Formats: sequence, structure tokens, C-alpha cells
Amino acid sequence: MFSKQKIILPLLCTVFLTACGGGGSGNSNNSTGKPETKPETKPETKPETKPETKPETKPETKPETKPETKVEYITLKGNARAYGNVLDNIKLNVTAKCVNGAGFEADVVSDLYGSWSGEVDRKQLPCKLKVVSVKDTYYSYVSDKDVFVNVNPITTLVVALASQQKSEDWFNSKYIFTPMDLNKANEVIKQELIKKGYVLDKDLNLITNDMGSNASYYTVLEKLEEAIHGVTGFKDYSDLVDLIAKGQVDAIPLIPEDYARLKINYQACAGEQYLGSTKILTHCSSGLLPDFKSKKLRQKDKQVCEIQKTGDLLSIKSGQVNYQVKINQQENDKITDGYPVMNTLLLAEGNQRVEILFQYDLLVMVAAYHVDSKGGQIDLISCDGIYTR
Repeated sequence: MFSKQKIILPLLCTVFLTACGGGGSGNSNNSTGKPETKPETKPETKPETKPETKPETKPETKPETKPETKVEYITLKGNARAYGNVLDNIKLNVTAKCVNGAGFEADVVSDLYGSWSGEVDRKQLPCKLKVVSVKDTYYSYVSDKDVFVNVNPITTLVVALASQQKSEDWFNSKYIFTPMDLNKANEVIKQELIKKGYVLDKDLNLITNDMGSNASYYTVLEKLEEAIHGVTGFKDYSDLVDLIAKGQVDAIPLIPEDYARLKINYQACAGEQYLGSTKILTHCSSGLLPDFKSKKLRQKDKQVCEIQKTGDLLSIKSGQVNYQVKINQQENDKITDGYPVMNTLLLAEGNQRVEILFQYDLLVMVAAYHVDSKGGQIDLISCDGIYTR
């Protein structure tokens, strides 16, 4: 019994220790006697990482910069002239329109003598030129930096003929002249002016010869203005330009007649009287004036006034009205006494009255009328040369 207890006790202890996990023994062998085996651990392997690849970058390219081109300005110069009086020719604005639509680098205005100058980009030649005055607009053209350029009523006729367009339409268009275009038009206009009695130098270029230093050119401009205002075929200067653009160069009017230049013989008057401080010679004979005939003067409606003296009879006719008076030593045949600039001849015949104004020795104005029963003026005609201005 005792021996059984000795055998059972160690077995219980063994079982107990096994259930408790082997106690605190540091022996690495377990109860089975086999060595403890730990699960095989493989070294930790990180996923293979490829080096980060950045998108391929091309070297930065800057836009190609062309070297800055400097604008080369050249100076154009010339003369501007407008129809009208002196005030109409002061400070005329000159406008340029070149190949790219650009114009003068700054505003261009003519001086008191019509001279002007302005700068444009040399590469933009040729340029169209325009001058606007109180009454009209004028045009010209420049294709070379070394030439003088006129802008006036005659250059406008040349441009109109060369372009065959209304002037403003031509200026706003991209139409460019060849040298042959302008030279041909210049010659046609010049020859027509000469044909109509205007005096021009044979080799004159109407666009490029300085008008200010050419007396014949300046005179033709004045005479043409006078002729334009005197004709009845068209209303004004712009109408003439439109006709020329249609090729009708024969529309250029004939040169007007000069003022009648009369040598006044004050010794032909026998009496004298005073009107205030004005001395008047009376009882003048037909020897006061030489015989003459003039169609120079006109009424405001452009009707010609025909003035003629033959012997002692002086007649004035315009339209349907005709006056006739005699210079025959009557008291009412009188004239102011030789004043330096202006003198007036007064004539009367019945109820007809005639007044003639002389500037120096030029006949510049005539008026004629009837006197009614109350002393008033009726059937008045007034003829002068003021229509030219």
C-alpha cells in the first residue's frame, strides 16, 4: 500500500507540473524530451521599389526674340494752298496716309506762307496727302523722301484724273499710283490749262515744283479760282474735281478776262464841287475815259456784266437789263478827284443812274439802277469781281 502510494505520488506531481506548463524550470526541454522548435521565420522582404522616374523634361526654350528694329523717320516738306482769302490759308492741317495706314509722327500745320513739314516712317512710302480748309479739301501724293510736295487745288485735279475716283474714296482706298500714272495726269492737266489760256512753264511739275517760288504757278491758281467762280457749267470747285475724275478735262474753264485798265483823264471835267471834304469834278466830257469793252465783272448769280463805252455812250447790260447813259458835260457827269486808291464815276441820264468804281486805274465795280418817283432804287444790278474770293 505504501509502495503504491510512492509510485502514485510522483505520477500526480508529473501530471500536475505538466498541466501548469512545466513550472518555473529554466530547462528548455519539455516534458516530452524533444527540443522546442520555433516556427521558421523568413527575413522580412520589402517589396522591390523601382527608383521614381520623373517625366522627361526638355530644356526650357524661350521664344526667339528678333532684334528690335528702330523706325527710321524721314522728313517730308511742301506747300499747302487753299482757295479763299488770306485767313482761309492760315494754319492748314496736313494729313498723311501711308502704305500701312500710318501717317505723320506728329500733327502737321502749315505756316503763314503755306510751308509745312512732317516726319513719316521711311518704309511706309508712298503717302497720300490731304489738306482740309474752310471751304474745300485738297489732295496730293508723295513717293520719294527727297521731293517737295504741293497740296492745292491743281494737285487735286492731277490726283482726280490719275485715280479716276472721287477724291475722298481714293484717299480712303489702298490704291497706289505708279510714277507713270502721276506723270501722265500731270501732263494732261498742264496742257489743258495752257490750252485754256493759262501761262505755265513748259517743264513745270504741278505736284513737285515749289509753288511759292514759281510766279506763273501762283498766278494760274488765282486765275483758275476766278474762272471757276465765274462759270455757269458747274456750281463750285468740288464739282470741277468730280468732272475731272470722270476724265472730262475740258471742263477746266477758260482763263478769265483781266480787269479793264483805263487811263482816267481828270482834265476832261470843267467844274468842281464838294461833298463834305470830298472834292468832286463835274461836267465831264467823253474824253474822261477811253473807249473800252469789258466782260470781266459779274453779278452774284454769275451773270456776266457787259460794260462798253463808245464815244460819249456808256452801256451796261446783264441778263435782260440794259442801261445806257452819256458822258456829255452835264452837271451829273462827275467823278471824285483823283484819290490815290479809289475813285467813283457818277453818271445820270433821265431816271437812269450809273456808278463805276475804280481802284487805281482798274474798273472793279459797277452798279446801275432806275430812280422811282420817291427817289428809291429799282431794277438794280451790281457787278464786281468779289465773287473770286
